[in-house]
Amino acid sequence: MRSRLRHFVCKPCDVIRGELKSAAETLQNYHYNASLISIDCDTQDDICRELDIISYPALRIVSNGSISRYRGPRDSKSIVSRLIKELNPLVWPLEAGYLEDIKSLSIPALVIHVEGNDHLTRQLIHTIAPDFRGSVVMGIISHSIPDEPSERDLPFVDVYHPMDEVTRTFDNPVEQKTLVDFAQTVGQPVVGRFDPTTSEAYEESKVPLVYICADTEQERKEVAELVRSVAMKNRDSLNFATLDTKRYGFHAHQLGLDIDRLPGLVVQDFLGKVTFPLDQEILINTELVDRFISSLL
Repeated sequence: MRSRLRHFVCKPCDVIRGELKSAAETLQNYHYNASLISIDCDTQDDICRELDIISYPALRIVSNGSISRYRGPRDSKSIVSRLIKELNPLVWPLEAGYLEDIKSLSIPALVIHVEGNDHLTRQLIHTIAPDFRGSVVMGIISHSIPDEPSERDLPFVDVYHPMDEVTRTFDNPVEQKTLVDFAQTVGQPVVGRFDPTTSEAYEESKVPLVYICADTEQERKEVAELVRSVAMKNRDSLNFATLDTKRYGFHAHQLGLDIDRLPGLVVQDFLGKVTFPLDQEILINTELVDRFISSLL
């Protein structure tokens, strides 16, 4: 199977050229037969007319004789993710070492672990996968009799989300309704990241945001894990996100935190335009955050 992303060039396209170059370099590390081709419409206008190119730069995906417009983000990671998705079926067979590939995608992924002869679960995944194409990648890992005891009984589900600071767990039986309901929530991270690329979406949602503010990635992840259960319980009424105070300390300060006494936690109500910092004198723990959030709702 071969997939190509064709780039129809114009003079003011230096940014997209850089992203495509980075994407091409990344694709060399994968197992797939994919390539990126640049076409100059000034010299190859017949190809551009055939593919209905009316503005520049334009991106087209050519795969197995079909042509489609690329409408996703124009950064290298998103482009690579789309091409890799194009080269795989609705449900990824992950036995051949492709798990790292699926983890690297810029969209959420559900990986279902099954016994080798569990045909019912396989059929279930293939049934629901078409409804989530484009929003959630689904893959299957087949296990023979485990060599070592496992803490989890087959079948079980792993979730990989590139923007989630915590590990999602699926504790319900792997049945169609429960899995569909769960898959519908996977697109939204339990604890996301607040930065210039996500700030607008958080603010426009008008949903109050709980910031986890710390200088190091390790601290942010540790606190995120502490509040994971609180975030899950309140996901219908609150968003949770980490804030890198080494890079965006000024924002934490504007929210009312003492940036010399981190990690810290603060809630911002976008509608009321008010903030509620958690007492920085107290060590952050799950029970403290749960009580604090409950007092605000």
